[in-house]
Amino acid sequence: MINKKIQLIRQCKLFKSLFDNDIKIMAKLSKYIYFCSHEYIIRKGSQNKDIFIIVNGLVKHGNETYLKASDYFGESCLLKDAQTIPLNVTDVISQTPVKCLVISRKDFLQISDPVMWNNVMKITGGSMITGDSMITARKLEWDNFLKKKERERQRENRSQGFLFLN
Repeated sequence: MINKKIQLIRQCKLFKSLFDNDIKIMAKLSKYIYFCSHEYIIRKGSQNKDIFIIVNGLVKHGNETYLKASDYFGESCLLKDAQTIPLNVTDVISQTPVKCLVISRKDFLQISDPVMWNNVMKITGGSMITGDSMITARKLEWDNFLKKKERERQRENRSQGFLFLN
């Protein structure tokens, strides 16, 4: 089962830059969730803290967008700090029975690094599309996030006895 998760994560455009070890960790932390036909996966106005990769089935995202196997949604939860995750601006509803691989924001942030975040920005063009509107990530926000992650990494390395000079 873990190999199927690894394969699915590798196929997802958002995670192409992850190292094999990170993909394996993500696969172990992820879980499968099943939805019946016409079930709400994400409701407009709610706060989502998960990234969904569709394993099989068809999902309606907003008014006109349909997603299928290997597509993903919920990535807007990655844009802000935990206290200010944006509210969903559209409904996501299963059109058929759907199986999704779900990765929590918390788990994703634990294994991601600045290289991964830069890749997310390249893939999405600096923004995440959610239904009819676009949530744009400001450059300052991303720079601050990357600096924070780098400071955390340096603190961790110092606590392990490593010293890096800039």
